[in-house]
Amino acid sequence: MVAEEDSAELRSPGGRAMLERITQLINSVVGAEEPGAALTPEEVLALIDLGGSQGGPSGRHWVLDPIDGTRGFVGMRQYSVCLGMLQEGEVSGCRPSVALLSAVILGLFFGLERYTELSEDAVEQVDRFYMYFIHVQIMVFVGFGFLMTFMRRYSHSAVALNYLASALVMLEAVLVIGATQQGFWNQKRSKIQIDIPLLIDASFCAASGMIAFGAIIGKSTPTQTLWLLVFQIQVWGRGEVKKTITKCEARCKLDAS
Repeated sequence: MVAEEDSAELRSPGGRAMLERITQLINSVVGAEEPGAALTPEEVLALIDLGGSQGGPSGRHWVLDPIDGTRGFVGMRQYSVCLGMLQEGEVSGCRPSVALLSAVILGLFFGLERYTELSEDAVEQVDRFYMYFIHVQIMVFVGFGFLMTFMRRYSHSAVALNYLASALVMLEAVLVIGATQQGFWNQKRSKIQIDIPLLIDASFCAASGMIAFGAIIGKSTPTQTLWLLVFQIQVWGRGEVKKTITKCEARCKLDAS
């Protein structure tokens, strides 16, 4: 563990009062979770010194910044606890496969998509669907995103990963759902037409992914989480086909009657 501080100042005669205060604060939290598990000042000093590693280019090291945003912390505003892992001198987290996946999805999106041209009923479509689109977007990025702030161990990192995963899922969902719809309707188009109903479907796809994300957070790495969501979209695409077929069958029965 590589941390910014050690216990040298707390071990000095002038730091005794501060050490007692720190020990009291730690025990107020530890005691609430595990009654009878209070720490002594010496144990607190030993725990602080666990972050005394000098690091290096080999092996595995955790790098900790307990208060990133000191001014915000002092002013009782926003701050974060930053924790990263170095393996053989390289930052560990989202693997290069995720960056490659994002590049492929972005490339396909800009290569195969285009916005639908304005039609005579464009204003009517916006009036009809736009509010639905905004509401689903708020649910995905604000609702699910900031719901994670209530998770004590994952709050800030969970929000950031939620934003990244939602954006990535929506891009792929537009590709999958758009291609599925065009294939079912046998539309002879070289590019997928982006309209508000398609974006709403993609947003619901992202919402389903965020529900799964909440179930596995803390049990999978960010890379595993993103790959899981990518594969989940394929299942959603098949569901979109079934939904379209069901609607068509119901419409045919209604017309026949």
